[in-house]
Amino acid sequence: MRFGLLGPLTVTCDDGGSVDLRGRKIRILTAMLLCRANQPVAVEPLIDALWGLAPPKQARASLRVYVHHLRQALGEARIDRGPGGYQLLVRPDELDVDRFRALAATGRDARSRQDPAGASAAFRAALALWRGPALAGFTGVDGLTAAAYGLDELRLDVLEQRFDAELALGRHGEISPELRALSRQYPLRESLQAQLMRVLAARGLGAEAVAVFDETRRRLADELGLDPGPQLRELHLSILR
Repeated sequence: MRFGLLGPLTVTCDDGGSVDLRGRKIRILTAMLLCRANQPVAVEPLIDALWGLAPPKQARASLRVYVHHLRQALGEARIDRGPGGYQLLVRPDELDVDRFRALAATGRDARSRQDPAGASAAFRAALALWRGPALAGFTGVDGLTAAAYGLDELRLDVLEQRFDAELALGRHGEISPELRALSRQYPLRESLQAQLMRVLAARGLGAEAVAVFDETRRRLADELGLDPGPQLRELHLSILR
């Protein structure tokens, strides 16, 4: 069985067929348990995720019914109940988040061994697992919003590490369009702006790189009341020189 959180929630059988998770609450319950796969999730956060601030009087009994239906969909042995709560048992390599983390670790190891080509390949394989924003469709669900944000931040971090590896390989022209798009999407993320500046400078577009710095400085001041960090300032000075 395969479980996917890197995009809309998916559960598929080994033969590729989709597991039918009927109803939004069953899907929320599945996502909550998968976010802490192989670890117990207490009853209270599950109730909060399912019903928010207005749970029914029989919320615990209703939760048991949803767990029963989920066991029917996934198999009795998949969901365990212990003193700490319910846990969904996932085998190695079944959850896309675990595969993503493993490939990202492989990429970081390759970078530490001064192997940018191996790092780039591992990071690209990790990022290829993504099908859209993490946990898409669960916006505003207590317990899932923070998990989705954390996963999306992890994706951005791996993207930046991939760009660093590919900068080391001299692939400035190849990554330039993607970096431009991401820098517009995350205009206050200084690390992305710095990478774009390095790409532009390496391609002989120093004036554009300086313009990126000026725009980033303006946005930081207007929206956050901050100055650029030392990394961005030093890069700006080196380009000016």
